[in-house]
Amino acid sequence: MIFKIQQENRKIWFFLMLLTLIPVLIAHYFLQNYLYMRPCEQCVYIRFHMLLVSFAAFLGFLNPKNRFLKCLAFIFAFYGCYLGLKHSLILEKNYTFIQNENPFGALTTCKQIPIFPFNLPLHEYFSEWFMPSGECGDDKAFVPKNTLLSPLQEFFIGRPPSFDDGIYSKGWHLIPYFDFINMAEICFLIFLFSLICFLFLFAIFIVQFKKIDKKI
Repeated sequence: MIFKIQQENRKIWFFLMLLTLIPVLIAHYFLQNYLYMRPCEQCVYIRFHMLLVSFAAFLGFLNPKNRFLKCLAFIFAFYGCYLGLKHSLILEKNYTFIQNENPFGALTTCKQIPIFPFNLPLHEYFSEWFMPSGECGDDKAFVPKNTLLSPLQEFFIGRPPSFDDGIYSKGWHLIPYFDFINMAEICFLIFLFSLICFLFLFAIFIVQFKKIDKKI
């Protein structure tokens, strides 16, 4: 019975790993590199926290019987979800500032040089991934001059020189036609859903831990 529960839990850990890893890969390779949407300071923080949560899920998936790995996974997961939710809310405020035509409000929470937990120099060693190059609250594409766009790129970000006829011309939205769920909101939802799942897994972990101790 315990083995069956552990196997089911592994599926959840694996799902959470993909849930937080895939958005980071899409953001970097598709939105940033292909559609020229520059990440802001809050964006690179969120990117780091998602990778941290994904790493935590990987640890939990790796060996469900190893208590040490499970404890380490929960520490990373809860820490990453907390900071991810925090920076998602800050990014949402920046979107609000931009929508209210108050760009100076967004600039107060947006630095050019990021400060990661424990002063990790991620922006120096992995600058393409963690160095901010965009403005907070503004995720519209910034296409370099004399860049030839493919029809698919023009479909998403629009045709030059105005770039106002693409589905992401106003920035990224889950459903662009209705401007429904922006980047900050989808990140908040991913972190929130992940946190709920990790709390569920943690509750199962505690129950199993107590049952094993009673048998001993």
